Amino acid sequence: MTEVEYTEQALSHLESLDPQAADRILNKVDEATEWTEHRLEPLSGYP
Repeated sequence: MTEVEYTEQALSHLESLDPQAADRILNKVDEATEWTEHRLEPLSGYP
């Protein structure tokens, strides 16, 4: 499983969304951490 870190900007955007939409996004990110080779790529230039 891959660890996902949320930036302050990402958290701010999530807070501004409808709670159900934010939950759906977070659930999809959680699902994607189980199949990282297919769904996630590391950010370039991010520590």
